[in-house]
Amino acid sequence: MATAGADLDEQGRAVLEEDLRSPCTEEIAVFRAFARTVARGREQFVVIDTAPTGHTILLLDAAEAYHKEVLKKPGSSPQAVRDLLPHLRNPDFTKVLLVTLPEATPVHEAASLESDLQRAGIHPFAWVVNQSLSPLKVTDPVLLSRQAAEAPFIKEVAERSQRYAVEPWRVEGFTHTEQTGANQNMNILFLCTGNSCRSQMAEGWAKALKSDQIKAYSAGTLAHGLNPNAVKVMQEAGVDISGHHSKTVDDIKDQEFDYVVTVCGNAHETCPVFLGGGKVVHHGFDDPPALAKTAANEEEALGAYRRVRDEIKAFVETLPESLEAEEK
Repeated sequence: MATAGADLDEQGRAVLEEDLRSPCTEEIAVFRAFARTVARGREQFVVIDTAPTGHTILLLDAAEAYHKEVLKKPGSSPQAVRDLLPHLRNPDFTKVLLVTLPEATPVHEAASLESDLQRAGIHPFAWVVNQSLSPLKVTDPVLLSRQAAEAPFIKEVAERSQRYAVEPWRVEGFTHTEQTGANQNMNILFLCTGNSCRSQMAEGWAKALKSDQIKAYSAGTLAHGLNPNAVKVMQEAGVDISGHHSKTVDDIKDQEFDYVVTVCGNAHETCPVFLGGGKVVHHGFDDPPALAKTAANEEEALGAYRRVRDEIKAFVETLPESLEAEEK
């Protein structure tokens, strides 16, 4: 409006505004954004995740149609648009992976997408079959039946592509065993007064070190906000907790826990029983902010945080076995 509409009268500006709001204009804008995203592949890795739906086919058809128009009027389109289809067709620039499940509908939809891609001159690089039981050793009759049912669809993928990968079945919160296929992870809540430092460190360590055995949470009897020094020293150790936020027990009142681990004295005194029904275990640690108040300088203050960080790491490394041992 500020450029093309600058010299128009009120009626002309109204017509221009209507054109700008039209679905056609929006589709052109989306297409050009798609072209710019693909063009970024010249300087970096770009991953575009899309589904075998009408939107994907429309983008492919649009790419081909735009490419024909660009050849007629090469100076009228942005460089990213002119380069789009050549980039998508260039196997050294673009690698298309078809990701599916070992079931009839997903495999056949992916095969249809492969045909559409090839029609546009784009040849997929490889297939990926997700959530498959075939690579696993299972004994449960239901899982064995499902495993057998996967075989013809994995064979179909293998016949369509020389390059394919079969990813074993995984579910968040579960871990595989050779005997049964899956055992549920243990829900553990780390609790302290303000959910700002020690419980946040414990949650971070548990997610970094024990994600195959523990689903970790943290909360406080109050929410004091995330301590920036806790974030800093955890980052030094290679664990990013900057995305955490401070929570109270009311924020997770509907979640059930196997264990509630209180990591400071105040929480232990005020939380002998927890609403989630889990067993309460106390393992206290010094309060780094309190220790830092008597430090001579910032480095000495951070030293207190680092000591407690390392003590919490050593404790988390013993989980969940040390908690289970307390019940025996």
